[in-house]
Amino acid sequence: MHPVECRELSKRYRERSALAGVTMHVPEGSITAVVGENGAGKTTLLRLVVGLMRPTSGTVSLWGMDPRVKPEVRERLGYVPERPALDRRFTGDDLARLSLRVRRRFSLAAYARAMDELDVDGSRKVDELSKGMQTRLALALALAQEPDLMVLDEPTEGLDPLVRRRVLAELIGLAAGFGATVLFTAHVLGEVERVADRVIVLVGGRCRLEAPLHELRASEHMVRLRFDAAPSPATLRALAGVRSVHVDGDVAHVHYSGPPELLLAMSGAREVLGAEAMDLESVYLSFVEGRA
Repeated sequence: MHPVECRELSKRYRERSALAGVTMHVPEGSITAVVGENGAGKTTLLRLVVGLMRPTSGTVSLWGMDPRVKPEVRERLGYVPERPALDRRFTGDDLARLSLRVRRRFSLAAYARAMDELDVDGSRKVDELSKGMQTRLALALALAQEPDLMVLDEPTEGLDPLVRRRVLAELIGLAAGFGATVLFTAHVLGEVERVADRVIVLVGGRCRLEAPLHELRASEHMVRLRFDAAPSPATLRALAGVRSVHVDGDVAHVHYSGPPELLLAMSGAREVLGAEAMDLESVYLSFVEGRA
């Protein structure tokens, strides 16, 4: 039973669709990244997962339970939104003592460990902390709940690019080190490849890809095929494993999931002009732009 499973999950705001039929899961012990540009539906997906909003249709389950029907399951997760709602009048230690009174799984020992590893001064008021330090404090408070699932929404958003890479690896590594399955959102794809082992690609509110990163690197190719005449893009798109197509005269640039020689046989092309393995960024751009 997976920590997170979504089936045909959709969310509409009046006339706008934020998510449309998303089906995905997060395996136990994984570090899963949800990537997509602004407005792709990343934050909406996480808010649905943690039970902060109700889907228009479809289902969300945490360990087989609906977080809105069984709110007690939420005690097993830690959630850090993009803009943590920390009372700026209190110190981190004040917030820890308050959390101890209202959260059954809160551990002061785990809080102290996280604060130490994240190098946050718990005696300082939230108002005195930088945005990055506030995010670290929010993560420490979430880790102190000793969660089985940690959900992080753009944990490095707004940080200096020079420190963002180090901070993301630090935050994700610490959460995993506490034994939590991790689900996080990000849009800097190079950073994702360094810390995640699985990826979910959202484009326009739809899930276009869900795969372990090692499988993505092994299976996703940009293949250039030459035909005897200009091929039909629609015909190529209908082939199994084809994700996007761009045709230039008698040459087709095909984003294909699978062995290039199999695509050659299926497509009826004359020859393969070239085939390149794709990294996460090139896969994502193929989906967004609809071509190589």
